[in-house]
Amino acid sequence: MEGIGSTLLCSGVSFLLGFPLLSYAFFWYETANSTYRKTLREISGGQTGLWVLWGYISSVLSLVCIILLYPLGLRRKLQHPDPQPDTEHSPVILVHGLYHNASAWTLFGRRLKRAGFKNIFPFQYNSWTARFEDILQDLEKYIEEVEALFPGQKVVLVGHSLGGLLCRALMEGPTAHRRRALGLVTLGTPHHGSKLAALGPGGLSQRLTHHGPIIAWIEKNTVDVTSRPAIPKTALYSPIDNMVLPADALLPPEGDWKAVMTSPICHVFMLFHHKTILQVIQCIFQIEEDNRR
Repeated sequence: MEGIGSTLLCSGVSFLLGFPLLSYAFFWYETANSTYRKTLREISGGQTGLWVLWGYISSVLSLVCIILLYPLGLRRKLQHPDPQPDTEHSPVILVHGLYHNASAWTLFGRRLKRAGFKNIFPFQYNSWTARFEDILQDLEKYIEEVEALFPGQKVVLVGHSLGGLLCRALMEGPTAHRRRALGLVTLGTPHHGSKLAALGPGGLSQRLTHHGPIIAWIEKNTVDVTSRPAIPKTALYSPIDNMVLPADALLPPEGDWKAVMTSPICHVFMLFHHKTILQVIQCIFQIEEDNRR
């Protein structure tokens, strides 16, 4: 038993240290063989190596957080919290990324509550068996359920990674005229897919490839800007995102989107990084302010 325990410990440590290293090896290969290498050197002030090192460290920390928090996603209370009607702020729906669950927003949600957002609703879906289109329908139903708890109020959507694509598809797709949200904020979302998705297990990941089936489906079903309600949409992205390759795949489509760079952190650490969470909170404040005008 002691030998098995040691083996499991070694395997766990190897994964915690090895997976981030592998992902940043892919990141650097892609960067070094593109014009983004020059761009990264310029925006980092010549400290590209230090940025990538911090990206690696933040990726290790992210995996530790995910492992510790993941079981919380099994709690129904986390997915269906009690509504708090006496609040000045809009309800916020959080949509996690590929392979995560509602627990991804545990620390994020706490900071939102400190900022005054009492009604926080994490939407959860199955990354392994569900189709993108089916998850989209479930998300729309979930938004309707939350809206029913707050008559006359609209929600604010926040999506990380694939979650941001789901929110975008809903806000720009055939049902966009229903104006299901006041605004949308995406975090590390692969707006044009990712080359690394081809290495992920499951059909959902395989369809998330760079300019792959999911992106093609979203673009095909996007309603013209002039034919849908205008809502504020902001895409936050890290300059050293290790999961979305190439780097320009993080940039949202041109038009009514605003792209904002975060601190140099890894893809998943956006869920736990204090400054990034503050950026999201400021975006939500601005969305609410714009809606009051």
